[in-house]
Amino acid sequence: MIDQCMVNNKPYIEAMRYAIISHNVSYVSMLRFQHKCDIPLDWCGDYNNIHAFCIYLKSTWNYQKCLNYSPYLQLPNIFLYEYLIAHGANINSRDKFRMSVLHYAAESNFKPTIEYLFKKGSKTDTQNFLNQTPFQVAMAKLNLECIKAFVSHGADIDTEDSNKWNLLHYAARFNSFEIAKYAVSEGININVRSNDGLTALHLAVSSNNLEMAKYLISRGIYVDAHNAKKETALHLAVIKNYFEM
Repeated sequence: MIDQCMVNNKPYIEAMRYAIISHNVSYVSMLRFQHKCDIPLDWCGDYNNIHAFCIYLKSTWNYQKCLNYSPYLQLPNIFLYEYLIAHGANINSRDKFRMSVLHYAAESNFKPTIEYLFKKGSKTDTQNFLNQTPFQVAMAKLNLECIKAFVSHGADIDTEDSNKWNLLHYAARFNSFEIAKYAVSEGININVRSNDGLTALHLAVSSNNLEMAKYLISRGIYVDAHNAKKETALHLAVIKNYFEM
């Protein structure tokens, strides 16, 4: 029945999505080989479908693209990486989004892959289309183990993104107390201001995070810093009616 429908109707990419979600390998193959449907490799990671990933590889032999997206699979061993590299994939090559394999590994929040890539000589200073280095991607993902891996391999704890947010800004904004404590223990500059003049304390208060605000104050953050609107963290607490602050 489904085969006949496919004969009479051009399959859409959503058909491929549901074939990948359901791990229906035969229909992934049919959509790919008979109807030339693309297999988005990030979906293979999202839905833990290495078989669909391998079907894409078999149909294209695009070793480089497969290496770039392989971190999404979060594989427990390095066999696939070694296989792709042995067939010519470059660990430091970047795709059309200027993303390297290390960028994708940081985005996928999988420390073993990050550690493997460092051992293979991945460059840490390349920038993607958003001008983010792999460590800046990891900062935004807020995975402590991955952040520790980057720092242990030389990433600067005071790294700032294009908005001049450092790791402490992200931790304060998204209520990651564990990462805030780690960043402070590593000597991060707690008084850095963003392009909008925001300190981590401004962000903690804006997020109604009393515990974070108390911690930052206990570590000596400057409480009278003004943002671009001339507001202190206390001003923000009053404006937002956060009276416990």
